[in-house]
Amino acid sequence: MAQIETAGLTKEYSRGVRPFDAVHDVSLKVEEGDFISVMGRSGSGKSTLLNLVAGLLRPTSGNVMVKGRDISALSDRESSFIRNSEIGYVPQGHSLLGNLTVLENVLLPHSLFRRKTGDARERAVSLLESMGIEDLADSLPRALSGGEQRRAAVARALINSPSVLIADEPTGDLDTETSQQVMELFQKINCSGTAVLMVTHEQDTANFGNRHFTMNGGILTEKM
Repeated sequence: MAQIETAGLTKEYSRGVRPFDAVHDVSLKVEEGDFISVMGRSGSGKSTLLNLVAGLLRPTSGNVMVKGRDISALSDRESSFIRNSEIGYVPQGHSLLGNLTVLENVLLPHSLFRRKTGDARERAVSLLESMGIEDLADSLPRALSGGEQRRAAVARALINSPSVLIADEPTGDLDTETSQQVMELFQKINCSGTAVLMVTHEQDTANFGNRHFTMNGGILTEKM
């Protein structure tokens, strides 16, 4: 069974009185072990695709199956629970909540549904150690560099041991050295069994994937 599978996924918007498809008829399977990179120009529909796959947007047509369940047909609470359990999401830019410490940010997805399995705090600390920022656990996000904030966001995305890590331009605002470190971290996560679905406009970043796609005008095409 695919970790995530979409069929005929389409998201339509209107520009004035004229409709257009930000994502058009996308069918995609994300299997265990996949590291999928999607490249495309700004406005090509990459971020919309990720938001649909993550269940943050509802499609105009088509569906999104997560571990065999159609999240686009579920209630908001049901789809949110599945997303929180199976998908780790790293959005663009600085996404940490400024009034929470780094550790509290990492624990947030676990706390949202009051999960009781295992020692969440111990796992959060372990994740911060694996990211090399355990000494920043009690710091507020404003004390962190861009790369450190991105590492904390990745730790937060992994707190519930997701099947798939989704990342939107994970190196978009990072310098070359930090970008390399973040992508090596993604590679390590992928090798440990978590599938990765990532969009980027940077070729060096895309090269870390083992499957490569391009997106243009909402249409997704695999590069063979």
